[in-house]
Amino acid sequence: MSFNLRAVFIIAFCIAVQSCAIVNKNKSETSKQLGETLLHVHKQHSNLGREELEHMFKNGEISKQDLAFLQRDIALLNESLNTISTNKDLYLSLEVISANDHTHSKDILPLIFWMYPNEVNRLIEELESSEAFLHEDVERAALIARLDPSVAFEPTASGISGEKIVPLINSASITLYGFNEEIQNEVWFKESTDNVWQQGYPLQWEPVDGALSGSIVYLLPDTKYDVKVSYTYDGQNTERSYSFVTRPDSPPIDPDKIYYLSDLYSGGSFDLSAFDISGSEKGWAKIIGDGVVIDGDELTEAAFDIGDASYLLLENIVVKGGRNYGIHGDGAHHIWIDGCDVEQFGRKPYERRKGIAYESAEATTAINYDSGIFFRYSGVITIENCHVHNPNVAANHWGDGHPKGASALLLSAKHRNPEYQGQYIVRFNKFTGSHDNRFNDVIESRANVRRWGGFFRDSAIHDNFLAYANDDIMELDGGQSNVLVYNNYMTQAYCGISVAPNMQGPSYIFNNDIVDLGDQRDAQWAAIKMGGLFAAPSGKTLVFQNYIDVGAHGIAGAYLRGDKSFWTETRLNIIRLSSFRNQKRGYGLRDDEGYFLNHFKDDLIYNEVTKQAEVWLNQGNNQLDLYAPSESELELVSNKLLKQLDLKKVVPLPNFSSETKASPNTAQAIPVLSDAILEGFDTQDSAPKVLSKNDDQVTLSGNTWKSILLAQPLTNNAVISLDVDIDGTIEIVGLGLENDNRLSPERVFNLYGTQRFGNTALRKAEKTQRRLLFKPSDYVDGDINRLVLIVDNDSPELQTASVTFSNLEIFSDANEQSVSSTQAISDHIAVGMRRPTNED
Repeated sequence: MSFNLRAVFIIAFCIAVQSCAIVNKNKSETSKQLGETLLHVHKQHSNLGREELEHMFKNGEISKQDLAFLQRDIALLNESLNTISTNKDLYLSLEVISANDHTHSKDILPLIFWMYPNEVNRLIEELESSEAFLHEDVERAALIARLDPSVAFEPTASGISGEKIVPLINSASITLYGFNEEIQNEVWFKESTDNVWQQGYPLQWEPVDGALSGSIVYLLPDTKYDVKVSYTYDGQNTERSYSFVTRPDSPPIDPDKIYYLSDLYSGGSFDLSAFDISGSEKGWAKIIGDGVVIDGDELTEAAFDIGDASYLLLENIVVKGGRNYGIHGDGAHHIWIDGCDVEQFGRKPYERRKGIAYESAEATTAINYDSGIFFRYSGVITIENCHVHNPNVAANHWGDGHPKGASALLLSAKHRNPEYQGQYIVRFNKFTGSHDNRFNDVIESRANVRRWGGFFRDSAIHDNFLAYANDDIMELDGGQSNVLVYNNYMTQAYCGISVAPNMQGPSYIFNNDIVDLGDQRDAQWAAIKMGGLFAAPSGKTLVFQNYIDVGAHGIAGAYLRGDKSFWTETRLNIIRLSSFRNQKRGYGLRDDEGYFLNHFKDDLIYNEVTKQAEVWLNQGNNQLDLYAPSESELELVSNKLLKQLDLKKVVPLPNFSSETKASPNTAQAIPVLSDAILEGFDTQDSAPKVLSKNDDQVTLSGNTWKSILLAQPLTNNAVISLDVDIDGTIEIVGLGLENDNRLSPERVFNLYGTQRFGNTALRKAEKTQRRLLFKPSDYVDGDINRLVLIVDNDSPELQTASVTFSNLEIFSDANEQSVSSTQAISDHIAVGMRRPTNED
């Protein structure tokens, strides 16, 4: 790997943030370098102490900056000079030191860079081929030594070219390589069968690989999409076009490879490698839990060991026990776990020493890193509808030192095959401890300070209920390239989400509820914790539309290797704080270091104690533009009732503020329900129940087909928008596009339900809440002069279920090529979770 690093960008910013001049190490070749001066004095005194260094400073032999840097570790300085004096070569000296103690050599490397700036280029070239020093070692040393990037690294792209698109089920990442930070871009996307484009959020500058990178969200499963990215480069406007297909909502199953657990399991821990069970890309194997409980023993590492299996679906498996883990995979890929229950896992504590649990009296290491589900070096994993709870060990709190204990999910996503790295989907789960039996982290990352640590890349954690930890609810620490965290409910922990560090972004945290934090002592730090931008560089985290109600801080920095810096963009968050201590706690935004690219815009911040917004930003207000709440909004947020922002005061976020297709920005919206007369349709309206109706919405139940006669037929360019909210089990939820009062099955669009009667072209997302925006002429030939709202339930047991149709509007003269994804049908932008998780 080349060391011409994207750190060109990072180092320059590091220097700017520290508010000091660039240390100009590019002295003339005839002048002595600092190391040569120090070696001369070192030979005279055998060792250099503070007195000798201060004497050199007074004599003008070293600068004030040199003095401060060298005095940080005088023992390390003398060791370096002794080794260099003996070996007469910088690279050989580093090799000798590394052979004795690699960790120590990493500490000496920045000192060598500082003392011998003119040798940096040669050293980097030699280190490039060395196995003793990693990419991160050199990058970190350059940052600490505050090198002028023009000396240390060539300001070129990373060498990676082309593009990469990685679709998940409801999202996709796009990365275009070979770009710099000055290029502005626009993203547009649509379903391939549509004519209406939706605007996406711009791709973000990603300095590690020299790329533009970002995600498109709220996509439909198993659907083909077209994407175009436009940008200006070298004065020329350029557009690139791509297409991709999102992943299906469930894997394809080989009918000849369906197994029942009762036929395989005979007691104790279950090792899958004992069976010849494997699938393929076109046909996965499936194991169904049919009432059998895997009861793992205390001697085997995992109750259910998947090993390096691939293309395997586990459905409704119940697991108890396992010395360390309930379910464990190592080197696995393409695994889907659905509806599993995991509990009573991990080592049982024999005793506690200063609050920390140990397995036995002889144990020298504490119980840590046990987990309900643990995947090591595994990728392309889906975990959904699972309940992980009741670990055997309760983690200690920070009062006894860094929490140690079990987690619900522990992962390392660096599969040995790069194609299978990352790509975790964790959705619709309930991971929860209890007040007295808490996890360390609910979701925990391994290799926190590695680019390949944690989720690594292209992952989505959404629609989960996560609770009770003595450290973090969720660790994203490590690589976070297009890692998405959204629509989760998080509560009861010392911190909510940790992104300290983000070593490669962008990552996205949006539409979550993070509320009522507090560890076992009711102590807490921040809803979203960031840090380590320069100690472990260098990724950006975007924080959008979250609802945060906590006691200490909303978004705040925390030290990682002595560095609290972070890189973020926040938009449209509501942050309520319930306590305040000046300079200590109660800040919605706390950025002590003040990285100059940070931008905080349109966030509503309110401290219940001071009755005003509280922020702590080192860079002042240059990048701060808070939402200005009205008196009524302040009252609502004070009473924990406000979860929306007034659209007249803010600019919505493309794609993130709307999960629908784009609505035309040149067309006039015509409301349908305000003056609508509801009439029974054909003979289908057999047991009608209109529960309520007003100008904006109508709620139907029973067996109800209600027709609305339009004032005039729809034009070919007309677009219909409609919100549908379903409560209970329904046989058919539909919308009819008719031209008379007779049923035409091809004109009845089946949107949801247990039956598939009618046209299913618009049935692409099995959601109980959904917004439709479509062009009828794309689906129906001929005139359309009436709309039919359909709730069809013939079964008496389903008569109490209901459907609310709202915001039904027609855009009669839409210009399909001139669209805006953020033209909202309502007057507000929703903040926080978009729909409930599976909390009991």
